[in-house]
Amino acid sequence: MTPVCTISISIPGGEPMQVQLDSVPRILVPLKTRRIGYTRWITSAPYVWHDGANVRMLPAGYEWDGASVPAFAHWYCEPGSYLEASGPHDHAYQFHWLLTWRSWSIGWVAQTVSKSEADAQWKLILEHVSGVRLSKARLLWDAVRFGGWLSWLRNTCNNKCDQCPCNAGGWCPYVGKSLKPEPPVKGN
Repeated sequence: MTPVCTISISIPGGEPMQVQLDSVPRILVPLKTRRIGYTRWITSAPYVWHDGANVRMLPAGYEWDGASVPAFAHWYCEPGSYLEASGPHDHAYQFHWLLTWRSWSIGWVAQTVSKSEADAQWKLILEHVSGVRLSKARLLWDAVRFGGWLSWLRNTCNNKCDQCPCNAGGWCPYVGKSLKPEPPVKGN
């Protein structure tokens, strides 16, 4: 497929990179994690992917528990599996936003995502990145669509930490700058 366009993006802690965008989802910077508990991981570098429409990033230093799987389904999906898909999905469930590249002048922005958009990222990465067969990806997607509401709602009003651009300052320690544009300064 012929690229629609080529853009240059900046990765925190890395060199700028040229990315050819088209409608094919793919990994741009592979996921690097370190296990910090039985089912706890932390990203050791930014994880960047193209979802077919946007370039997204899971920042370095993000902690999560992998795929949360109820005990009765462990035979089908091992707890903590599918890290490439569960990291962005858990981040979106926790904060209700994903870092999305806009341009050199704007940089990375915290784009608000709905539960259905978070679940769609989960399915897209399972299918196109993790190599999960389509029938299993569909079943896992159905599981988060129908079973993830409690987790989504539990975090709805929990965005009060320094890591969330929804707070008053809009500061993101992952990116090292404000993710919201500063209000215009009015003249005297």
